[in-house]
Amino acid sequence: MMEPMSNQQIVRQQAEAPVVRERVVPIDHVRISATTAGTAQTIYTVPVKSAFRLQSLMISNISASDVTFSIYAVPPSGSAGDDNVLIKSAIIRANASDDLAPYLGKFYKPGYTLRVFVSSASNVAMDGYGSEVF
Repeated sequence: MMEPMSNQQIVRQQAEAPVVRERVVPIDHVRISATTAGTAQTIYTVPVKSAFRLQSLMISNISASDVTFSIYAVPPSGSAGDDNVLIKSAIIRANASDDLAPYLGKFYKPGYTLRVFVSSASNVAMDGYGSEVF
């Protein structure tokens, strides 16, 4: 059986723990105009000195027809493609919205970009937020 820690041991352990700073940042509301992987539109770039934890990413189809979309986590100096696809050719129904964070809510490395393209330009809007972790 383990012996309980003394208050002095607890304080020392807390003092030795690394300090993690975090700030919530928005992903600006944007209409997606890109219609191919080669022109996938950047919706967020992770700063070089932090990681990014996605907490909400809303997608809204503002048209009367279904639209397909693909989302990528592209490494620095990379391009959107099958090697970094997160969601490929998913359907968002006409006049519908969804929060994609349950599927994408993870940490992204410094310099990565989140990119999107859709099957029909300007019919999809996106926004969200996350935390930059230093």
